[in-house]
Amino acid sequence: MKSPLLASSVILAVCATVYGQQQDQSVEKRLSDLEKRVTALEKASPLSSPLNAASPTPALATKSPLELVAWDARLVRGEDSYDKYEISLTLKNNSDKDIKFIDATVQFADLLGSHIYDITFNPDHLIPAGQSITDTGQYPINQLMPEQARLAQMKKEDVKVTLVVSKLVFTDNSIGEYAP
Repeated sequence: MKSPLLASSVILAVCATVYGQQQDQSVEKRLSDLEKRVTALEKASPLSSPLNAASPTPALATKSPLELVAWDARLVRGEDSYDKYEISLTLKNNSDKDIKFIDATVQFADLLGSHIYDITFNPDHLIPAGQSITDTGQYPINQLMPEQARLAQMKKEDVKVTLVVSKLVFTDNSIGEYAP
């Protein structure tokens, strides 16, 4: 009786060992296959190739060729009791291409950096390469925002004016994008 039981135990132990080895081989094979797939994906990924690595466009890495060279602001009393600023801005195109559209804002702040007023620059201007233009417009003052009214009482030398260019479209239809 011991003999059949012993034989069964030996057979069972051999089967378990073989099954365990097959499982180990199966896991090893699956792991090996997975490693091969990951390697293939890494090679195919545009992020892994130094030639295709994600990088900012050249325009984002450069300074805008548009420069604010002069400005003036004066208070205009409205007939309807709504005051406005008449603001003139002189911009110079420092690039070698003509500019035909501008996406830019002009920010006014005091010397401490406190915000006073912002305007969006009129986008439809042709500025020849190396040339300057002056644009004048009227901009409303929001009576509910007291900081906007400060500009009228401040001396010009106490106001810091910053041109923030987001995009420029050149006459050859190329687009320059610029980080603030």
